[in-house]
Amino acid sequence: MPKFETRFLESPYLIFEHEWLDGERYEFRTESPYILSVIRNSYSYGGEQGLFELATVLSNNCVCEPIGYLSVREVLEIVEYENCKDDEIEIIREWKKPEDINRVEQRVRFIRNKAKELNKDATEI
Repeated sequence: MPKFETRFLESPYLIFEHEWLDGERYEFRTESPYILSVIRNSYSYGGEQGLFELATVLSNNCVCEPIGYLSVREVLEIVEYENCKDDEIEIIREWKKPEDINRVEQRVRFIRNKAKELNKDATEI
């Protein structure tokens, strides 16, 4: 039985958490028309190292390419960023290393672009 991540359980954006495969799964709401699905198990990217995988799930249940090897802090910062907090830039700027800032910003851009691509494809069908 997995131990759920306390910091995720405390997030105001958490929709639900449950056991999934041999690990855990969380869903977070966003200000956008999609949700963020976060998993950690022996099959997820980074799961065996205790890290998380995050994917965007669109309203039509299409799942974007996941990004993996995320720490708890990275997941929560992406969730905050996707919920358009006024201090979103400050949250990311708190990281000490410029490459860490760039990594989160690149991952958020990747998520948003994939979501836009999948939404466009879904409306053309």
